[in-house]
Amino acid sequence: MNFILIISSLIIISIDILMPIIKAGKIKDIKKIKILIDNILLENIDSYMKWAGTDDYSSFFSQAAEFVLKKDKEWRRDKNIKK
Repeated sequence: MNFILIISSLIIISIDILMPIIKAGKIKDIKKIKILIDNILLENIDSYMKWAGTDDYSSFFSQAAEFVLKKDKEWRRDKNIKK
């Protein structure tokens, strides 16, 4: 997120506010699954989760999946056609 502050007509300051996409939170209706994941990818996920201030893998993967499902226009289109 980027905020621009105008102090005077001559001074403009741009401030980047960093906010994680994934937020700490609990899932209400859960189902246990087992996944295999690439080691380097898991290290990056661990690093991201530490930066975002969470250690909840369930919440991370659930929110990441929701993000993908919301953003994939082709999948949403095909899903709506099959209804």
